[in-house]
Amino acid sequence: MKLIFLDCFYKDIKKIKDQTIKKRLKNALINLEETTGVTESKALLKIKGHPYAYRVKVGNYRIGCYLKSNTQPIAASFIKRNDIYKVFPK
Repeated sequence: MKLIFLDCFYKDIKKIKDQTIKKRLKNALINLEETTGVTESKALLKIKGHPYAYRVKVGNYRIGCYLKSNTQPIAASFIKRNDIYKVFPK
């Protein structure tokens, strides 16, 4: 799948100082790009109550994604797991 990144996703990444989290994020994004669809990806899980919102676990962080078609997820945020559901989806 081809990933699309929003500007707020890049802002969230700039706030992270821990290099191990950044490496885990990189591996998670590579795994998402290598999958061909939502049904194949075990990491991409739907958020209840939102038709287009999905999440990906990366340690204590979550990647918030929108998925309107089966082929192009839009990465919107990368926030700690305690705060992701307060901010995402908007």
